[in-house]
Amino acid sequence: MKRAFGLGVFAMAASASLAATPYAGTFDYNWDFNNGTTQGWALNGGAAMEGGNHLYLPDASYAVLDTASLGLSNLGGNASQKGYIMQVDVTIPATNFIQGSGIGMYRGSAAGPLDWKGPTLAGGPGSNYGTGQFDKSWDNTNHNYNYNLESGGTTVPITVTLQMDYGYSTPGKFFAWVKSSVANDRGAAANTWSPLNNAAGGGWDVHPSDTQRWFAIGGSPGASAYNASWTQARFDNVRLEVIPEPATFGLLGRAAAASK
Repeated sequence: MKRAFGLGVFAMAASASLAATPYAGTFDYNWDFNNGTTQGWALNGGAAMEGGNHLYLPDASYAVLDTASLGLSNLGGNASQKGYIMQVDVTIPATNFIQGSGIGMYRGSAAGPLDWKGPTLAGGPGSNYGTGQFDKSWDNTNHNYNYNLESGGTTVPITVTLQMDYGYSTPGKFFAWVKSSVANDRGAAANTWSPLNNAAGGGWDVHPSDTQRWFAIGGSPGASAYNASWTQARFDNVRLEVIPEPATFGLLGRAAAASK
């Protein structure tokens, strides 16, 4: 895992005025698995390290990371909490959708996730090649976005990048985006972000008080509750950006990186 401090908060300030734009700044935490280890992620249900540089998370298997191990706390989407952005690259070798598999952040304690409820961005039903965002810690609505992956079901493998902004650019709201290595039926060109926001572009409401702790990728129970996963997917380049504590603002204009 690599941690980098840089100009990410400047990008946050810029994106706040634009609200519904994908984050393109520096991420505080990056996991590329290029050293052949899980870099702190715990594997479950048949998940495995593969190829020395990514995680293989087939079917309902998943990987989790306790963000407290990073020294993080009070993660959430409201102004009194630390908003965050999570992102991952998912390579799909045999199908062109990611049903029930994705990325999420869940409430819990040192003992583990409480009930696998929290902000999630996961693949929708295979019949529509879509993705959906939701936060079932308090809102049971699936905010779907159909046909935003590859058109026609023929081009494999593809790589899909998922990104969710939970209270980072706009406290009290969450946004999500997806991009694919091939064009899609929504008119997006290859490697171009498609928004998964509501029609007004204002995002969806975050939980009014919950904090999140457990970072998860793959067919986690949180995602599987949406659509049972059977995707044979590879996960790589997991990223997390967190609104900094006030004391870290002095780091702006400087850059430092640490690896462990």
